[in-house]
Formats: sequence, C-alpha cells, structure tokens
Amino acid sequence: MAIIAFDVDGTLEKYNGHPNWPVIDLLRGFAALNHTIIVWSGGGKNYAEQKVRSLHLEEFVSGCYDKRMDKRESGDKVFADIAFDDEFVELAEVNIKV
Repeated sequence: MAIIAFDVDGTLEKYNGHPNWPVIDLLRGFAALNHTIIVWSGGGKNYAEQKVRSLHLEEFVSGCYDKRMDKRESGDKVFADIAFDDEFVELAEVNIKV
C-alpha cells in the first residue's frame, strides 16, 4: 500500500475556504483502498489537524505534518509515495499538482 499525502490550502480546501470535493473524494477513495493518508500544510501540523477535523476526515487520515519542516514527529523524513498539492512540490516519489 502507498503513503499518499494531501496539502490543505488550495488542495483539500479552495482558497475561498470551501471544501474541494473532488479532491476530498479522491482522498476517501484512496483510504477505502487501504492506502495510508497523511495531510500536511505549510501552516503547520496543528493547522492541518484543525482542517482535517473541520472537513470531517479524521477517520481517513493517519497523521498530520508540517510540510515546511518535512519531518515526522519521530524526526524521520516524511516521504510519501504520492503527493497532491496546488503547487508543484518534490516531496514524494510522484507529485501531482491539482
């Protein structure tokens, strides 16, 4: 199974603050296939956690991280197999701009 990362602003949420339903449905679909889902944000771990709660995605998300630090709580590098973001990032094996 893959580790799949989703960014918050501009990805899970549009810049106007509305949920980005097609991307949220994609996240749920990957979770239903038993992939590990993480959410990260340049706004930090707490911000990502708050957005996951506000979008009611807690049951689908394994962890939230600070995208800027690119670190897991354990200190290991966060590495996703696939990353979805509103800008091109090189944080995963496959990086998809949405």
